[in-house]
Amino acid sequence: MRSLKQGMKSFNITCSCKDPIKCLEHMFVDMVQKKRVAAGQCPVRRPVFLRTHGIMKGEIEIHEKVSDDLKQGMFAHAGKHPVYVRYSSDLSDGRPDWKSTIGLGIKLFGIKGEKEVSDDGAEVADLILQNVPFFFVDNASDFCNFTKAGFEGWSDQWVQENSPKTNILLDKMAKPIRSVFETSVWSVVPFKLGKDNYCKYIVRPGKSTFSGEVDINDPDFLGKDLAARMKAGNATLNLYIQRRPTTKEFDQAYIDKHFPLDKAMTVWDEDVAKPELIATISLPKQDIMQPEQEIYGDWLDFNIGRVPKLNAPAPQSSIALTV
Repeated sequence: MRSLKQGMKSFNITCSCKDPIKCLEHMFVDMVQKKRVAAGQCPVRRPVFLRTHGIMKGEIEIHEKVSDDLKQGMFAHAGKHPVYVRYSSDLSDGRPDWKSTIGLGIKLFGIKGEKEVSDDGAEVADLILQNVPFFFVDNASDFCNFTKAGFEGWSDQWVQENSPKTNILLDKMAKPIRSVFETSVWSVVPFKLGKDNYCKYIVRPGKSTFSGEVDINDPDFLGKDLAARMKAGNATLNLYIQRRPTTKEFDQAYIDKHFPLDKAMTVWDEDVAKPELIATISLPKQDIMQPEQEIYGDWLDFNIGRVPKLNAPAPQSSIALTV
């Protein structure tokens, strides 16, 4: 989002945030993506998290010994599935990697069944995460108004009048990261956990081969570090589910306040709702600089709704509907 904001010029936006989803679609698709299509980009670059640090292939193992209430949808059966993972940053062209927001896209293969957003029979599922556990506004309406104000050149005024915490959170999202394999990432928005509960996802780094000190003055050091680590040895990532508490544990007022479904700036307390390990991603030693792998990764698209219905984005989360 920061990359889009910094690339904005003054425009008069014709859409209204009375329908925030439709207006956001107009701004991101009609005003950004369609212009890239017209310019001949193929594949068309993403509107956010457009800087790719690396695409890696591997496998995810869904563990057998987990709580029964976590075995929902794509996690219902233990076993291994092929995966591709994409690390990226939300940076506009020309900005160095240092102090960026890191994104992680995970595409799981061999996930059968109907999806919330159709996979056209491909039997895939997607997870999208970033290296802060919060979003910079609470809901789709605020997201729309902030983006619209940014395009029109008055986002700072909108923040001061409507969401003073936004700039603080945007600054926190620009974190000094020395390696993508040294940072945790969060789904930020909640998802269904079966029919009766909700959860968030967390991916924490496991093991990787240290390849040497990075040069943070190199504008592309994160991608070079990732390529060097993968060329030197295997790596692992651990996927956790953070289950939302239920009324068996706390009263509803407490849950709604501390684990809300449509307040994306609120961080779910990991001491109260402890993350549980559900799966491990294994990434074998590989040369991620191969042209065919880079090209394939650039063509991969990720959609948080492309998951089984029992893992669908929480319908109460208006931010989830915009991603």
